[in-house]
Amino acid sequence: MMNYSDSKNYLLSPEINTSILGLDRINLALFELGNPQNSLRVVHVVGSNGKGSTSTMITGILGEAGLKCGLFSSPYITELTEYIKIGNEEISREDFAQIADELKELIESKGIKLTHFEFVTVMSVLYFSRHNCDLCIYEAGMGGREDATNIFADAICNVLCSITVEHSQWLGNTIEEIVYNKLGIAHPGEMVISTDIVDGGALSDNTAIEISRYCSSNKLKLFGISQAVMQGDFNCDYMKFDLGDYTDITLNTGAKYQLKNAATAIRACEIICDELNITMKVSDVRKGLSSFALKSRFEVIASNPLTIIDGGHNPACIKQLVKSLDESLKYIIVTGV
Repeated sequence: MMNYSDSKNYLLSPEINTSILGLDRINLALFELGNPQNSLRVVHVVGSNGKGSTSTMITGILGEAGLKCGLFSSPYITELTEYIKIGNEEISREDFAQIADELKELIESKGIKLTHFEFVTVMSVLYFSRHNCDLCIYEAGMGGREDATNIFADAICNVLCSITVEHSQWLGNTIEEIVYNKLGIAHPGEMVISTDIVDGGALSDNTAIEISRYCSSNKLKLFGISQAVMQGDFNCDYMKFDLGDYTDITLNTGAKYQLKNAATAIRACEIICDELNITMKVSDVRKGLSSFALKSRFEVIASNPLTIIDGGHNPACIKQLVKSLDESLKYIIVTGV
């Protein structure tokens, strides 16, 4: 049987550590396992920027509201166990190794070839189903339509975080193509919460227009978000904001771009709790967001000199990062590709 080190070596080996879109391989593996994904209640999160933050915020708020929430999120930063969590707790190394060993044995006996991301996606399904999660929040890897997380027959709701043109060789060169691929996870009659749609705002930009058009054409129920109002001055470690009836909400980050992600998470939680007939209190939102923490998202790693690391991976991310920095600061951005 593999231990954790063995499972890491296997998943990071060139044979499996590849990126190939498509659902045939993962669906075949799930079929051989008895389709455990069909037992899960799911919230599906897609988009270009903000998926990980929004997914983590949803998990935190719903945990305070009394739900046992599984969270599948990527990429990992330091350890593979970061992919799979229940609440804030990562899967143990022992459980990770045991499930990896079990799945490796199965797919090798059936001649199924899974990619790294497909493999850990199946692992998460097995882990969440065996731990009887009330709800599972799945963050898509890339795109949506052909992404390995697009394995669920239905979702309680779908969350579309901020989108931009990215990964053009796979997802297309236009916003229309990006929307088509991202929202390929949603089924007719399902709900979509979009970060790029603001309540009461006119559909004036191309992104909002394309999202609205796609949802209308595919019989999806579209919801926007309310605007959060930040309190006080810039602080790199935390900020407070109000969002309608939700007042004095604290986030342990100075990243202004997280305000939209928080607004998106709150709207999603309102809809989820309504669907599940669960009461969500203002205190649940306060506690759930006050505990928010995510590696490499405007993460302060030193104070003198002030040093921040951020995983922004496209021009839209960098623009939002710069907006989050106090205009009075002199700063140097170092980027690696």
